[in-house]
Amino acid sequence: MVGTVVLLVVAFLPGLPAIAGYKKTYFDVANGRLMTEWSVCGCTRRGTIEETRYSELLRKYGFDELPPVWKEAWATSVGLKKISGTVFIDSAYGRVAADAMQFALGMELMLMDDNDPPETRFEKARRRIAEFRRLVMSGTPAEVRDYVLSFLKEREEYERKAKAGTEGG
Repeated sequence: MVGTVVLLVVAFLPGLPAIAGYKKTYFDVANGRLMTEWSVCGCTRRGTIEETRYSELLRKYGFDELPPVWKEAWATSVGLKKISGTVFIDSAYGRVAADAMQFALGMELMLMDDNDPPETRFEKARRRIAEFRRLVMSGTPAEVRDYVLSFLKEREEYERKAKAGTEGG
């Protein structure tokens, strides 16, 4: 009897998220990756760990991989849980994950437009990325957000000046 119950649970466990559960996503503040985890009826199953534009930026510029520090970013109701009300729950670290992706994209765009020699550009990028990484790891989500908004404003100003320079010349 017990063997039959165990066999049934094992056989149907992969399909349980479709019935009712949560899909949680965590952000690794040390390395910029995302991890997905499924939680069904009190049982938790780790899913995939995905690279992000930010984690790839860290690797591209030679930053060492650190032990992961996972922070819950968001959760989504799946299956029948959607009927019970809340479908999506965002946390402060969901915003940090989004800000890190925005920062990485902004850095890529800024470096493409930079007229400095490659060595100077590389060192300038490393300094900026190191500063941002320290903030993501030890700052508050609000500080990370303020930094990214300031960075994007700086990027906008740079583009505006570059455009004015080409139109005036």
